[in-house]
Amino acid sequence: MEVADFLRMNTGNPESSYATNSSVQEIAIRKTEAVLKETIKSIANLHGFPQCLNIADLGCSSGPNTLLAISNIIHEVHEVCKEKNLKPPQLQVCLNDLFGNDFNSVFKSLPMFYANYNKEEGENNMCFVSAVPGSFHGRLFPDHSRGNVDPCSDGSGRVMELLGKSLVDAVNEGFVLESDLNSFNMPVYGAYKDEISETIHNQGSFSLDMLETFEINLDPYDTNYENVKASGEPNRGEGAAKTLRAVVEPMFVAHFGNSAMECVFKKLEERVDEQMAIEKTRDFDAFDLHLHLAYAGLKLHKAINQNGGITYMHCTVGLGRAPATAIHLQTRLA
Repeated sequence: MEVADFLRMNTGNPESSYATNSSVQEIAIRKTEAVLKETIKSIANLHGFPQCLNIADLGCSSGPNTLLAISNIIHEVHEVCKEKNLKPPQLQVCLNDLFGNDFNSVFKSLPMFYANYNKEEGENNMCFVSAVPGSFHGRLFPDHSRGNVDPCSDGSGRVMELLGKSLVDAVNEGFVLESDLNSFNMPVYGAYKDEISETIHNQGSFSLDMLETFEINLDPYDTNYENVKASGEPNRGEGAAKTLRAVVEPMFVAHFGNSAMECVFKKLEERVDEQMAIEKTRDFDAFDLHLHLAYAGLKLHKAINQNGGITYMHCTVGLGRAPATAIHLQTRLA
């Protein structure tokens, strides 16, 4: 079975669906609104808008965030047209994801989307939404079709490590076979900024004007990293476990079977609760890394000398801290 056959978000609208548990991704979309606005302005300043503006969302998934990202783009296009007294272009929106994506739920939400669009922008300003299923690693569009692309992704470093430990817990309790765990390979890789820039440059289809990172909390309800539970909110571990379950469960079911899922994600909930009781967990915290890098380098150097030149090192908080410490030490010793 190919990975593309089961790599999708949880479908429908039950408690564990991606549509219900994608607030972290919504935060990421909201954080890019300022950059999006400036990008659309620069397009208008350079050439103006074409008669038909093509917009492709690569990795659109399903749920409320799918049309949120598109709505933000459309709104900014019309705002720029008002500011510059330009005729709004027709809009061709192409929603892309793998074949297993829940496109049906997206299509069911289109009547409300069109009603809101006509109300805000006017019925004479036309917008056409279509789906383009398939992998964006292959060919999706015909020659000479180009537009603005909104590539979507998500991820978190520490929570993936806790998920791995939760799978080990499920093995120890007999819900998962050890052989299944040993043969499992999860296609997730957190690339560094330089790797992303180099890949985009080498591939040649797009140009990169800006690349920024921002913090992601394990808990979708704790956006200010206060680690304080508000009334009516789920437990911290529950919120993080639901968010990740909505993304990875179809892949896990395909390999481990459905019967192990409650155990795995209950264990993840417990482990996240334990982690958050110790400290607030953030990814991409460059300032915090800078504060502790020199001390971490000294500790690593001491461990290497005590262990005959071999030391295993991994991150307990954040993303990329272990390799950053190793590189720092190599630089100091060079």
